[in-house]
Amino acid sequence: MARSAVLVVNPAAGNGRCARSWPSWARRLEAAGVAFSPVFTTRPGDATRLTREALRNGAETVVAVGGDGTANEVVNGFFDGDDAINPSARFGLLPAGTGVDLSRMLGLRGQMAIAALGPAGRTGTIDLGRVQFVAYGGQTQSRYFVNGGDLGVGGETAALAQKGSKALGGFIAYLTAAVRAIVEHQPRSVRYAIDDGPAVETRVDTIFVTNGRYIGGGMIVAPPARVDDGVLDVLVLRAVSKLDLLFRLLPAIYRGTHLYHPSVQHVQARRVTVQTSEPLLLQIDGEQPGMAPAEFMVLPGFLRVALPPSSLPAPGS
Repeated sequence: MARSAVLVVNPAAGNGRCARSWPSWARRLEAAGVAFSPVFTTRPGDATRLTREALRNGAETVVAVGGDGTANEVVNGFFDGDDAINPSARFGLLPAGTGVDLSRMLGLRGQMAIAALGPAGRTGTIDLGRVQFVAYGGQTQSRYFVNGGDLGVGGETAALAQKGSKALGGFIAYLTAAVRAIVEHQPRSVRYAIDDGPAVETRVDTIFVTNGRYIGGGMIVAPPARVDDGVLDVLVLRAVSKLDLLFRLLPAIYRGTHLYHPSVQHVQARRVTVQTSEPLLLQIDGEQPGMAPAEFMVLPGFLRVALPPSSLPAPGS
């Protein structure tokens, strides 16, 4: 018997691409025998609110229809503070936005995303990250994430990408924003600590803290990362020249070969803290909600997810 699902649709995702593709998704779901009811967002924060309402009304599967930002809002809607609203509910995803890093990571693309919601789909669990940071109003906030985030160039890139056009797709939008961010960027002095290790003081261009492998519309930021291994992958990029950032590290991140650069430190951790007295912007799942100081931690197996049939690779593989 097909599982019922509430679909949280963000028509504005992908510069309006989601609004244009939604009728096709609906027809394909109906053809696959997937029972669903859609609800539509109209402003930032709606996806989180609508998800909480659906779960409190008994929904067993809530599906984000949009990009990585929509998915992040829906995932955050599964929780009220530290508590799951419905611990047996599942998260689903139909990619229809600018950033589709999460769908790439979970194998939820095209027909496989639909199959995950049908009778042949399966339910798995993945890790979540949680970050505590300073919001723009000056208050401390906490937010869950699936892909990952970073402090520095990545936060500056996300801020520019949110303001720019996404008509040409996620790859071009993020690449254009990344190039501009690098040109305008200045390194920052930080003090960071990995788990219970000693604090390290250095100047950095960015610190990536990722749960998954991809960010920024296809950057392979953490090639070894898996969303079900119980750890976060941390990459500290110490300050380098702008030429090095533009012509060595940026292309290498898209290829996943940047771990060999001498200024990149890669470790795995369960908790990461970053302190700084300089402005250091935060990016989380493609959104830019605030800045450092920040603390990241992993929550192993914290989210139930609708996955494609078992003949496909496991999450993060």
